[in-house]
Amino acid sequence: MKTRSLETALAILSSVQVLAAVPDLSGIFRGFPTTPTTPTSTTALSPAPPSPAPLISSNHPIQQITLDPLQVIQVPVAIDRLTTLRFPSPVSDLASALISTEPHPSAHFQMTFHPGESFFSVRALRANASTTLNVVWKSQTFVFHFHESANPWLSVILGEPVPIRPNRSAVPKTRTLPAQANPADKYLDVARNLASLRRQYPLSMADVDQIETRFERRFNGVVVRMPELLHFKTDRVGVARIDLSNPDNAPVDLGPNPIQLRRQGQPLRVLGSDFDGTLPALGGRIALVAFQFPLGEVIRDPTDFQIVVPAMEPTSARSGSSTRSKP
Repeated sequence: MKTRSLETALAILSSVQVLAAVPDLSGIFRGFPTTPTTPTSTTALSPAPPSPAPLISSNHPIQQITLDPLQVIQVPVAIDRLTTLRFPSPVSDLASALISTEPHPSAHFQMTFHPGESFFSVRALRANASTTLNVVWKSQTFVFHFHESANPWLSVILGEPVPIRPNRSAVPKTRTLPAQANPADKYLDVARNLASLRRQYPLSMADVDQIETRFERRFNGVVVRMPELLHFKTDRVGVARIDLSNPDNAPVDLGPNPIQLRRQGQPLRVLGSDFDGTLPALGGRIALVAFQFPLGEVIRDPTDFQIVVPAMEPTSARSGSSTRSKP
């Protein structure tokens, strides 16, 4: 029950975030016209109701959906809460009518989107509002149908599409889509929003311990600090918050698996991370790394944890696995 409460708390967090206006999205988001527009009707594919049937028959506020360019994805949204949709990587373009990034009398929906991001958030501006949004991602177009609802989805995690079979029909079917397996997502999201979640949902967050570690090490000039760990006790999952700084005037690439964690000298299984291994020149990054605790393990001494950066270790450095760009 604690895990389910944690997921619900994370989903509801989206509803308290404020929509931020994006001043210039030309070429990235083509919004609604300045006068109200009636959406163009389309030919029905079957004698179904006017709105296509939902792809998932569930009112759960958190959804995981596999992308499909031949399906219209129904997304219920609310007036007083945000719905956030996250793609596997940054999207190329967004196009819609009746959606605005700023308040407008003709808008039926308001959107928050920053160019180069892989996610965007939407909320309805009026009751019974309905419109579609076309999203271009990896040279494919995916269609979303937003409609105002009292039971909105608050977080939609979108997974890579499956290959299209040559003889596949374009007629949408009601079916349950397989979840995109990424066990680290919810734990990384909690770590990003820990302070807000603790204030709003103290009971749900009682299962999460926040532990000070004070780990610090230098790797060929790169300074690595681990100020704290989060311990999700029921799920036996930890999240390490790691600060990396590069004092050099050249960027650093730490490779595809930049960080490893050990406890008492034994490697821990990494579930996922938001760090891509790159450090800017004269700059730094904060990395979140989710890992699995061995069965029955508890944290008694936080100094038992160590960080290993394979590309910067002496043996790796001699083999040339560290890449430091020339200015």
